[in-house]
Amino acid sequence: MSLGKDTQNEKNANESINISLIGSEDKSQGNTEDSKTTTNNKPHDFFDWCNFIVLLLAFLAAAFAAIEAHRLADLTESLASDSTASLAISTRAWIVPIGARFDGEPRAGTNQRLKITFENIGKEPAADMIHIRDWVPGTLPVTIDAKQMPYIDVQTNKWLPNKSCNDDPLRYFNRRPIYPSTKNEDITYGFNDPPYLPEGVIKGTEFFYIMGCFLYRSAITGRKIHHSPYCLYLQPKRGEPIGNWTFEFCPIGAANAD
Repeated sequence: MSLGKDTQNEKNANESINISLIGSEDKSQGNTEDSKTTTNNKPHDFFDWCNFIVLLLAFLAAAFAAIEAHRLADLTESLASDSTASLAISTRAWIVPIGARFDGEPRAGTNQRLKITFENIGKEPAADMIHIRDWVPGTLPVTIDAKQMPYIDVQTNKWLPNKSCNDDPLRYFNRRPIYPSTKNEDITYGFNDPPYLPEGVIKGTEFFYIMGCFLYRSAITGRKIHHSPYCLYLQPKRGEPIGNWTFEFCPIGAANAD
């Protein structure tokens, strides 16, 4: 009876040992599986980071390319605009006032005729040209220096502003074209009311000045109105007849040509 119990106890003990060994083996296999899973995940993480970096670099490269393309487009547009402007400047019509002269011998107590000389120095004809003339009323004193030379102080003289360009040539019916490389003259009349031309102008103790503006268009600039203002004053010369005196450009009144 005692021998049977011992045999049974030994059998139970062996079964417990086997169960423990199986459990240990299962745990060992589980740990090994976890270790393998962790080890297998490391290459996946590395490739995921590589893919992320590649995608980030590709995005940055695309963004830089877009910015550069936009910059190049702006630069191309600017160069095209500059090229068009340069072409217009080198091709368009340009009317330039040259000077003035008396038409006939001036005499005191009469009205006077002046010829305004101008030229189109551009390459295109000037279309719809109109010449606005503005005689400044009255005369101004001439300064005689210590050597008895007539002197006009252009810096201190009170020149009136030139408003002749503030007009629209298209409202005039006598518009005309001005062709390149041809000198032109327009006649203008002044001192048309009593006392007409003062004696002081003939003697060289007084002077006068005139203003005006040429308004015109050029084909290459479309319907834009161009302006060429001028201001000219009579410069007396000691010991010479009035017919030899010259008309000089005023320091103001001839600026802002476009």
